[in-house]
Order: sequence, then structure tokens, then C-alpha cells
Amino acid sequence: MEFKTISSELSALYKELDPQRQFVRIHSILDQLTPLDAIYFTRLDLSLSGTTERCVIACRPEPALTATKQQSAQKALLQFPFCACRELVNSERWLNLSAFAKLAYPGHWQECLAILADVSGPKALVCLLGHYGASFYYLTVARWERNFTKAEATVLGQLLPHLRTGFHNALKYGRAASFAVQAEALIGTIPGAFGFCNNQGDFIWLQNRARCWLDEFYPGRKGHHLEVPECIHQQINLCIRNELEHLEMIQERKDVLLKVSIVASETGGWTLHLQRKPIFILENFRPLVQLSRRRNQVLEWLL
Repeated sequence: MEFKTISSELSALYKELDPQRQFVRIHSILDQLTPLDAIYFTRLDLSLSGTTERCVIACRPEPALTATKQQSAQKALLQFPFCACRELVNSERWLNLSAFAKLAYPGHWQECLAILADVSGPKALVCLLGHYGASFYYLTVARWERNFTKAEATVLGQLLPHLRTGFHNALKYGRAASFAVQAEALIGTIPGAFGFCNNQGDFIWLQNRARCWLDEFYPGRKGHHLEVPECIHQQINLCIRNELEHLEMIQERKDVLLKVSIVASETGGWTLHLQRKPIFILENFRPLVQLSRRRNQVLEWLL
């Protein structure tokens, strides 16, 4: 494998923020450098007491692990507490199955060694890719017929820091991106439209619905950032200068009005809240006999 190819593969690995797709890239890189019979990706979710609440094993290529063997191995590993000891977390090298089982399952290492060997074979090598909260992820590379040579073990050892760094990025930033998508989806279910600007009055986020409404009610009056009308920027600057916590303005268009609310955020910055409402015109209002003339006028105005 040429240096340019390795460099491009590692660059793609660092940019990939989906742990599942990154597992595919890891398999591609390792298989080109050290041909493998199979590669296994295991995730363990631990409880506060240290017991294993969930165990998930994935494999590439998929036929190397049957569904029956996968389910039985996952169920068997749930019986034993996983030990995230310092030697295992800080290990800078690949471990054989025996060494890994003794560190990860010190009280039941022989039983766990038999389970792991049944899945990946006795010649496999294991490394802890990383952990996030109470979830731990380790990688197993398998050979059925022959052991890894010293040169192949050296290559795997040189790649390990890159694999760990790339996977750490995917865990950290991938979860953040997922949370942002979920938050945006949640905001999308709330009536109205929203945007947010910092303490300097510069918008850093604007909902697509808000952008469409502003384009409709302020045609030809787009601002300098995120297409927010300049008049709204002026109102935000007014709030900043006068330290106002809330300001409202109304914009009408045909039979619909847009209520623009600028609210100071407790964490800093300003929230833009848009509310769209129809304008009802009562052409045949009939005064109520039991009300005075003045109260009928008020009622007509309210309606």
C-alpha cells in the first residue's frame, strides 16, 4: 500500500464522524496493510455498579459471524462484569485474547477467553478503541490459519494511535452533531419560528422556517448575515444598547401578520421568535343587546 493511499485513507478516517461508517473504513485500512479473515467491533454499556447492561458485536465481513453465534456471545458476555482497569484503558498496544481477557474480566477470564475465542478464533488480537461515558468500544482482528507476524504486529501498533484518535473524534463530535440534529427537530415541532444571535447582534443560527417567513414579510430588505432584515438587526442593537430584555414588532402582509419577538437569553445572546397569525375581518358584526354600546365596540375590536 503506497504512502499516498495510506495518507488519504487516514484523512478520510479522521473526517468520518459516524462510528458505524468509521468501522468500515478501519476494516478497509487494516485489510490492505495486514490481510484479515475478519474484524469485530464490540460495544459494552456498563451500569453504575459495573455490570454489563448491553453488549453489541458487529463483524466485517458479515458472513464471518452467524446470527446465532452473535446472539449467544452477546448473551454470554453480559453475565460477567467488564473491568475498565487503567492497564487496559491506557494500553498502547494490541493484546492477544488471553492478555485481554485477564485485564477485562479478571475474575472470569477463562470463561470469557473461551467465548471470545469461539467468536474470533484463538489467534486474534484486541485493542480498546476508546470509551464515552459508561460505553466501551474494543476492536478485534482475526486470523483463522496463521498468527500475525512481527512485522504485521508492528504495522498494527503504528496504526493504533490513528485509529483511536479518529474514533474519539467520531464519538465526541458525532454525538454533538446528532444532538444538534435532534434539538433542531424538537424546535421544529414548536409553533412559530426561531433564530439566535450572539451578544454582538450577529446571527449564528436561523431556522429554515424563519428564513422563509422573513423573505415573505420583508421582500427586498435582506440583511448582511443569514438573510435577516436590517430592521430586525436595528431592533436587536436597540435592545443591546438599552439593555432591554424583550421587544416586539408587528409586520402585516395581506391577511396575515407576523409578530417578531426579540427576547434576551439567560445564557447570553438573543432569541428571535416569529409568530404568524391570520387577520380576521368581521364584515357583519352584530351588537349584543345585553351589552352597552361601548362594550359592543370593545368586543368588535377584540374580535
